[in-house]
Amino acid sequence: MEEIATALDGRDCPEHVLELRSCFKMWEEYQWVIAKVDDAIAGHLRTMARQTELPPLPPKPRVRGRKPHDPRFDVRTALYYATGIDLTAIEGIDEIIALTLVSELGSDFTKWPTVKHFASWLGLCPNWKKTGGVVQSSRTRRGKNRAAHALRLAAWSLIRSKSYLGAYLRRQRARLGAPKAITATAHKLARIIYNMVRYGVAYMKKEEAAYAEQVRERLEKQLQRRAKELGYELKKIDPAEASAAAE
Repeated sequence: MEEIATALDGRDCPEHVLELRSCFKMWEEYQWVIAKVDDAIAGHLRTMARQTELPPLPPKPRVRGRKPHDPRFDVRTALYYATGIDLTAIEGIDEIIALTLVSELGSDFTKWPTVKHFASWLGLCPNWKKTGGVVQSSRTRRGKNRAAHALRLAAWSLIRSKSYLGAYLRRQRARLGAPKAITATAHKLARIIYNMVRYGVAYMKKEEAAYAEQVRERLEKQLQRRAKELGYELKKIDPAEASAAAE
């Protein structure tokens, strides 16, 4: 407060003082309205709480500090008792994104029969356009889906993550470019969320090394298949033998 008072010290005209008082009054009114909206959201989430007993939610350290626009109640706990799962356990999904997803999608995913229907509704899967059996376009459908936008934000936040999803995003970015990589990662996040909410499948965290191993296994299978098609047989050599042969 002393710094603010020092900054405001000076020769101010009456109209400047009036403008400052008006802005401060409007800021106070906005804070009052935001508090009322937060109370309404918290109350609505309490009405969505499940009647079944749920295990206590394990503590989780905050990744970032509290921002001025963050809700003034425990969003993570409220969403947990409303949906029965902890969406913030997924890398890239923080409390605000989880709240946006629940507000847009609800907690009943039976309206989407399969995960493919869900991804198509979000506009996160290729929109195939064929003519005479030839693919003319496969761009994703454009739209203003707030849930899809939140998933794209969550996907881009994984660019420096050391997790499985972060490694996937970086590899797709190198192959396809940033926009397509973000959409592909958002699609993967959507599939994880669908299985968690619809079937109660627990999310299993994987490290970056797990994705590297998966990519290696896929490449080995491709090489084995290509060698077989060309009439060759691949044989895995011992690393010690390979280094000795190189010398």
